[in-house]
Amino acid sequence: MFSLRRLSPFIMTGLTLLGVPLVTPAQTQPNLAIDPRAEQILRQATDYLKASQNYSFQAKITFDDVMPPDLKLQYHAIAQMWVERPSRLRIDYVGDRRNVSFYYNGKDFTLFDKGENLYGNFTAPPTIDATLNKTLQDFGFLVPLADFAYSDPTQILTRNVKSGLYLGLVSFNGIPTHHLAFTEENIDWQIWIEDGKRPLIHKLVITYKNLTAAPQYIAEFTHWDINNKPQNNNFFSFQAPDNAIKIDFLPSN
Repeated sequence: MFSLRRLSPFIMTGLTLLGVPLVTPAQTQPNLAIDPRAEQILRQATDYLKASQNYSFQAKITFDDVMPPDLKLQYHAIAQMWVERPSRLRIDYVGDRRNVSFYYNGKDFTLFDKGENLYGNFTAPPTIDATLNKTLQDFGFLVPLADFAYSDPTQILTRNVKSGLYLGLVSFNGIPTHHLAFTEENIDWQIWIEDGKRPLIHKLVITYKNLTAAPQYIAEFTHWDINNKPQNNNFFSFQAPDNAIKIDFLPSN
């Protein structure tokens, strides 16, 4: 019997160690260990996304994998994300290890492995937030770059932050960007945010400091399209190709 477990290698392509991204109404308290300027600039960037109902971007991804005893290998991927709040999401992910797409149209969530010609789906809640929570809670996986699809990215990114630093204004690919650094219990992460009226995120680096050889996950963001024209609903709905095999999502337990 085919099942989602055959697709497990894609799980770590998401920003899974930025914290468990469950959107809840919990109150957040100011963290005095975070530089106020770093917190302000991060919030400006995430609020900019929060205010947009429709947006898309491309991410060039590089990530490490460590083989015993300590051989660090590097892999690559390109991810394209389209978000239309509150109920439509699509992600196309093409990489060295996996070629998959995710479709959510407000009613159904589908994962399609193009390389294996396998797909699985389930009846989904009516919002992106609830659907992403369901994939984690019920099936134990995150979609790539899910942190940037939630309705409140600030809460997702800062949930487990212990400290934060503002490292200054630098040039990234010729663009003035603010360089910020944050620490959590298991990871350190850095983010580069454009200066000015469009505080777009241009780069993210995650270091898994408690794992052997401290592997990194690096994403460079390009082709931002904010408040873009909504796509046809068929763009977010999966149509199974010929001979594609349907599989089952297995509960995470």
